[in-house]
Amino acid sequence: ATRVLGGGIAGLTTALELADAGHRVHLVEKTDRLGGNLARVDLTAPHLDSARDLLTERLVRVRQSPRISVMLRSELKNLAGYIGNYTATVETRNGSPHKTESKKLEIGNVVVATGYKEFDASRITHYGYGTLPNVITSFEFEAMLRAGKITSKDGRIPQYVAIIHCVGSRNAEFHGYCSRVCCMTALKYAQEVKSAIPGCYVSDLYIDMHAFGKGCEDFYKRGSEVKTLFLMYGKNERAVIRKADPGDDCEMLIEVHEKLSGETIELPADLVILMVGMEARPDACELARLVNISQDKDGWFIESHPKLDPVATTTDGIYIAGTCASPKD
Repeated sequence: ATRVLGGGIAGLTTALELADAGHRVHLVEKTDRLGGNLARVDLTAPHLDSARDLLTERLVRVRQSPRISVMLRSELKNLAGYIGNYTATVETRNGSPHKTESKKLEIGNVVVATGYKEFDASRITHYGYGTLPNVITSFEFEAMLRAGKITSKDGRIPQYVAIIHCVGSRNAEFHGYCSRVCCMTALKYAQEVKSAIPGCYVSDLYIDMHAFGKGCEDFYKRGSEVKTLFLMYGKNERAVIRKADPGDDCEMLIEVHEKLSGETIELPADLVILMVGMEARPDACELARLVNISQDKDGWFIESHPKLDPVATTTDGIYIAGTCASPKD
């Protein structure tokens, strides 16, 4: 049997691949539902596929598979042995946090697919997240899209929407790496806002545009065709958001030094979407110690070789899949 840790898109796919190949799988998920971070997303970029459909198809197959047993509200507490002969201790919370049940399972391999957490936007004060009610994160905007309603906190339709890239990424103070997926997601938001509110002015503040995958460059082109205003700011510069004056026809003003024009510009905004980066989960360190794998300086798990062996680790029988290794779409 194989133990798969994490019930997000990577964990579900791993479990199905293994089950379809004839192996017995124990799928262990910490929370009380499967789906992970993708369950909070509306559409995926750049092809605008439904994230819900992607997950539903896999969830149905996981539930129907006789070879997969799903353990919710469960965590790996101990792992002893070697490849082909591991003993895993899994603790399951039954209802209340004080009622736990411990199980010992004989397994051959472990696949770690524990994913990521999003950057906490309140760590950056000049964006006003937490104090200005209509400064929201990308995941909060996804919730609006899933509910089918784009409005400000007081229920008004926004006339000006601003999207700010690289919140917590590509920044010496927080994370130096690029979170990879935020650029295409921001372009997706611009197109979704334009399609829901045709008269809305959308501005997109970016450091660099990272159009890395198939179809992404065309997606960027489509974003400019729907009249998104693209503004570039410097890597270690900052856009500052403040409440607008009573006479202005918008709720907030964003001050940014725009690189291409060389000028300092004030942008109107009724809704500001912060593209929060991906970071390693806070419990990744504990898990790395439990299953004997390494982490890089940013907390991501390290694979044997990024090109030749991207899912193996330096410990035989322990594998990694998905975003626990690095930011991925």
